[in-house]
Amino acid sequence: HLTTHFMSLSSPCTRVLFLLLLLSSISFLSSFELVTDSTLPTFTSHNLQFSFSNDSSQFVVKSLSLPSFRLEQEFSRAGRWSGIVMPILDGWLTRFGFVKFWHYANNLQKFEKIAENRLQIESKVSWDSHVTMLVDVEVFSETRFTVKMKVNDPQHEHSYNRIATAFKVFDDSQGFFGFGERFNHVNQRGKQLYCFIEEFSWDLGWLEDPHSRKRFPAVETSTYTPIPFFITDRGYGILVNSPYITTFDLAHQHNNQFWMETETTEMEYTVFIGCPADVLQQYVELTGGPSLIPPAWEFGPWSQLGGEFTKEGHVIKDPLKALEKFISMDIPVSHSVHTVHFMPHQSQQGHEKELRELNEKMKEYGVRQTCYFNPFIQTDAPLYQEALAKDLFVKKDNGEIYTFVYHGTSNFECSPLDFTNPATIPFWHKLLSESVQLGFHGFMQDYGPEYLELSTKFANGQSGDSMHNVYALQYQQATFDFFKGLDPDPTDDYASDFVYYVRTGFIGSQTRTYAGWTGDPSSDWSFASGYPAQVAAMLNNGLAGLPFTGSDIGGFEWLTNRWFEPPSEELWIRWAQLGAFSGLMHDQTGGSGVMHNKTHILDTENGRHAWRMLSKFRTQLFPYIYTQAHIYRKTSMPIMRHHILSFPNDLESHKHSYQFMFGDSLLFAPVLDEGSTEWTVYLPGNGYWFDISSRLLYNATGNGRLRVGNIEESGVAVQGGNSVIVPVPLQEFPLFVKAGSIVALTDPSVFTLSRVLNGKITSYYDVEHVLHLWVFPNHDQPVKTTLFDGSEYTVADGVITFERPERFSNTSVHTVSLPCSDPQVKVIGENGAAYPSVKSVDEFYNAPLKRSGQEFYYLDFEYKQLLIRVESDTKIQIRQEKREEVQMN
Repeated sequence: HLTTHFMSLSSPCTRVLFLLLLLSSISFLSSFELVTDSTLPTFTSHNLQFSFSNDSSQFVVKSLSLPSFRLEQEFSRAGRWSGIVMPILDGWLTRFGFVKFWHYANNLQKFEKIAENRLQIESKVSWDSHVTMLVDVEVFSETRFTVKMKVNDPQHEHSYNRIATAFKVFDDSQGFFGFGERFNHVNQRGKQLYCFIEEFSWDLGWLEDPHSRKRFPAVETSTYTPIPFFITDRGYGILVNSPYITTFDLAHQHNNQFWMETETTEMEYTVFIGCPADVLQQYVELTGGPSLIPPAWEFGPWSQLGGEFTKEGHVIKDPLKALEKFISMDIPVSHSVHTVHFMPHQSQQGHEKELRELNEKMKEYGVRQTCYFNPFIQTDAPLYQEALAKDLFVKKDNGEIYTFVYHGTSNFECSPLDFTNPATIPFWHKLLSESVQLGFHGFMQDYGPEYLELSTKFANGQSGDSMHNVYALQYQQATFDFFKGLDPDPTDDYASDFVYYVRTGFIGSQTRTYAGWTGDPSSDWSFASGYPAQVAAMLNNGLAGLPFTGSDIGGFEWLTNRWFEPPSEELWIRWAQLGAFSGLMHDQTGGSGVMHNKTHILDTENGRHAWRMLSKFRTQLFPYIYTQAHIYRKTSMPIMRHHILSFPNDLESHKHSYQFMFGDSLLFAPVLDEGSTEWTVYLPGNGYWFDISSRLLYNATGNGRLRVGNIEESGVAVQGGNSVIVPVPLQEFPLFVKAGSIVALTDPSVFTLSRVLNGKITSYYDVEHVLHLWVFPNHDQPVKTTLFDGSEYTVADGVITFERPERFSNTSVHTVSLPCSDPQVKVIGENGAAYPSVKSVDEFYNAPLKRSGQEFYYLDFEYKQLLIRVESDTKIQIRQEKREEVQMN
């Protein structure tokens, strides 16, 4: 900092004076006496002990119950930035300037315990005798405390406009994970980043290589969803609870220090203590609680049915015709993304009748359809005058209506609604109500504050510097409240039958939303903004409590690609594989490019095969996925989990930020490099893992059933703590399952996760009594799972027990698949009688989906799997003449 300050001084004489002052200050500082820990002022509450320095507001905090926790503050300071903000590019923060000075807090003046759990201290700020730093420490429990800092400058001599504090980094391997949706990395160690909602930035990798993280127009850490909260792998996490621009330096300038800065004269930060999962849950609870559990259909495949197929070079824009083709090809779909824009230009007007009829027909087939909204109104739209008359827009600092140029398929001026104005809420709700009346079940909630300048003014009296990030929350809250009003039971854990998926977010967005996507990625292999970057973004969202995030499969723009190429078949398929194991699975058929039209995964035979298989897999996994959504509601564990959450003690696993746990049991490692034929996967923890990457058996010519085979082969069950290399031909992907798991699937006949009115289509609710269980043993240890509907299954000592809710007592049908190659195996029913054996896999799976009084088994020698059909029995026993164990390497 001194070097930067020194170089900013233009006059040689000024530089000499500066150096003399610096030398005198060093001499002054060296005259201080060292104070031993035993004489430091201390404060203890809830087993947390704070020790303060006599010469400053610095402190060290230790946990008396968790000896591994230690946080050591190194300084607090106040400063002034001077410069200009220039809106050169709409949507990005552009400013030029420098920090004129930093003044550090020293000389402790006040140390007062004002409650059993609260302490106030005051220190003088260097270079000035009138300015002090006020610090308030409040301890809420042995795992959470909050520090509030404030610059007290009564004479306003220095016009401070920022405050910062720094902490010691104890070793070279400490990581800093999260900070909201970031595309560059998950561990931000060595980076400097800020929290300010901006437009997307694209890669410069085509100038270098796909692994470059360089982006333009903003830096590599820019994002739509910046959240000033991070988790460390050292037993704590920190939230800086400030709406202002917040900057973090994470051992970037100094390898042994991280600091936090807010662009105001006050800072409030909360420290959470515990393992990463506990830290995340504390953060979520403090900032409003977890997301609601979405409607089931949110977790099925999404398709933009108005642009899925090409016919003689033209896109089929009729969603119904595209849906009919999906049905004929047996490609599941639960959600159709319609692009009609209610905002900003009311493109639904004049088409209300056809939209209502389309939505009614879609609903018959069990497909929910959403539309499009953003918070802007085009200046020449009829609605604009109504909003203007009611004074509902954000304003400039001079009181005029704020406008900007919207860049889309066409360019036009528009103005953003001001959600701090109470009159805006019923106006907004009226607009949303129109979409519901036309039969839409939600919308893309695009944009947010990206185009709001820092100088804008709001009805609540605040300006853009404090409202920019918060605007995203108010925008989301207005929508959340509307759909809460349509919820038949607004007090339960479930959202109504509507989905709005958001692009922007800030502190607490998780309590106002339950679906999101990563914005407008480039259609390439770039780790800065393309397909690989979405992995980091989605995992970072999960680390900020946002549980259900997807990305635009296929990308949105190919303007920045080398030679302006649209997505290749390989990119489409690899991205679709990621989508199947993301919070949301949805393709993107539109976008922006030049020279070439957008391709589609359904253009080629390989693509159609991949999309059907992955849509089938995603749909069949619904019981497992929906169970994970319920787990999130209770624990705040997102469905896509970075290894720091699942394996906090395996520090090696934390380095593998482009693979993740998909729920409790599945580990997915997307193939991120073009042309790869093999992929390295690190298996975390101390347990065992089954490789099912190439052992998924897919009935491509039939009903699309997926099952697992050959998991007894040598080398398949591998102990954690090791890396393995797996072959990844284009149609395969690295997928592992944790030993000791039961994965529940629905029937492959399911086309949609919504209820249907057309009897030709099978809904999940038509066959919810049917469950297919994949069992992955862990030596002789019991294996158990509990599903979202209360169903419980246990495998122990060769006995399988089945417990389903009362409503399934007369209808439930199960199939169980587990490894076995013993030709003498017997399955004994609850009454002591042996189950008969059928002659083939087809005979086994072609049995009715309803109870038929048939309980039997089939031993598949080729794939070493024992398949059992169970109807009324609640307990069965598997007897083997010669007990075999799955080989554990």
